[in-house]
Amino acid sequence: MRSSVARGSAYTNAYRPSVRPAAAPPSFVLTDEQDAALGAFTQGEGMVLEALAGTGKTSTLKVLANSTTRSGLYLVYNKAGAVEAEGAFPSTTACSTVHSLAYRSTVTPKIRLRLNTPRQTSGDIAKILGIRSSLQIGPKRVLAAAQLARLAIETVSMFAHSADRAILGKHVPEQVGVTPGQEQANLEAAVLPFARAAWKDLLSKTGSLKFDHDHYVKLWQLSEPVLKTDYVLVDECQDSNPVVVDVINRQRDVQVVAVGDSRQQLYGWRGSVDALDAFGASSRLYLTQSFRFGPSIAAEANKWLAIMGDDIEVRGTPSIKSRVAPLEAPSAVLCRTNAGVIQHVMAGQRGGQKVAIVGGGQDVKRLAGAAKQLKDSGKTWHPDLCMFTSWSSVQDYVEEDFGGQDLKTLVNLVDTYGAGSIIRAVDAAVPEQSAAIVVSTVHKAKGREWPKVLIADDFSEPRTDEFGVREDVASEDAMTAYVAVTRAQHVLDVGGLSWVDAHLAATK
Repeated sequence: MRSSVARGSAYTNAYRPSVRPAAAPPSFVLTDEQDAALGAFTQGEGMVLEALAGTGKTSTLKVLANSTTRSGLYLVYNKAGAVEAEGAFPSTTACSTVHSLAYRSTVTPKIRLRLNTPRQTSGDIAKILGIRSSLQIGPKRVLAAAQLARLAIETVSMFAHSADRAILGKHVPEQVGVTPGQEQANLEAAVLPFARAAWKDLLSKTGSLKFDHDHYVKLWQLSEPVLKTDYVLVDECQDSNPVVVDVINRQRDVQVVAVGDSRQQLYGWRGSVDALDAFGASSRLYLTQSFRFGPSIAAEANKWLAIMGDDIEVRGTPSIKSRVAPLEAPSAVLCRTNAGVIQHVMAGQRGGQKVAIVGGGQDVKRLAGAAKQLKDSGKTWHPDLCMFTSWSSVQDYVEEDFGGQDLKTLVNLVDTYGAGSIIRAVDAAVPEQSAAIVVSTVHKAKGREWPKVLIADDFSEPRTDEFGVREDVASEDAMTAYVAVTRAQHVLDVGGLSWVDAHLAATK
């Protein structure tokens, strides 16, 4: 978005108070960084506010909202965050998710009915779309009709997350086991007609496909809505949906504050983008003082910021006596993969512990169930395994192809304990409030914190070539590691990320 106020220009009356408006005083002393953000906001500047891990982002936004009598909109990532914010922000600031805004303006009684219809299986969708035969993608890659239907719907979802106005080949999700080039081209050519037919069905008043919440957000974006507000605080901008970016960029005379941390972008795989720089802000400010942990954990986080090429560092609070040390009894274990979650859940339960899985573990259970289905029938619907025609082909893949490393722990666990044992372990997990230990993927741990955190051992160390040169750490892996280590408050066991020191030394 083009900010309505550029640095150095004449401010409009709506954005130019002669003095700062009367504000509800904060219950804490502002840091210099927070005060600078307040000053920029009250001058009406469109700005980027980069808030590193644990730096009091929400508290700072409340100070901004309380500093003005103008009408505002605080866009939060999920419903729970919106509900929590409603009780903390002033009445002049509406707190909402994008889905809530879209629902109120777009969802008709007919769409509501289709939202509430029973879940449709991939087989049901295949019948609706007229998919009757399987598809040969490559020598050992076959898509059954139901799998092709599932992929068509996933393509619609990727389109719904984008700012595009038509479904394109780039919206077809990459599949495990499908190689770039001709196999991917074959896949796109097969999926696109069915994906476009699915979207046409969803737009039709007489369509049969079940409506999804992302579908009405897409309709809202395509309608080019006008937000009736003076300013917008856009939270979690590093994982913004391109739909959100498009809607906000179409607004005029609205001050935009883009808030987030580019180092915590974890959802690029599902179409999210780092939108901190997408709104034409006239200033960029930082919150670097963390109130979550002390200097020792901050130093560990800064190693990953250095790997990302960052020239900014997070500062720990000296009065918080954090330490980096081995843990025998962590509060939480953070894993990179769902397979890692399975491994630690089963280990904890074998030791007699009550174990909780953040998010309930249904992703893990579905993956184990898909492994069992593939072993029993030679096919499965799960996107991580659907391209394989036998369990042995999965075993070969994880041994021969470096791209299969994410599945290797799962394969080893299934081969060692059996898929049924894994499913029973997930079913035996307890609620977090009853648990002795919490296990989570880093993605699900985002926004969370625990007193004592152990990093699991499923974080891959970069390979070294025959000349002794180490590969670079992929940016998404560095971001994941940064998020992982910054979940700890008091004690951090770096565990599976302990190789970072050797990597930094080898790459100097």
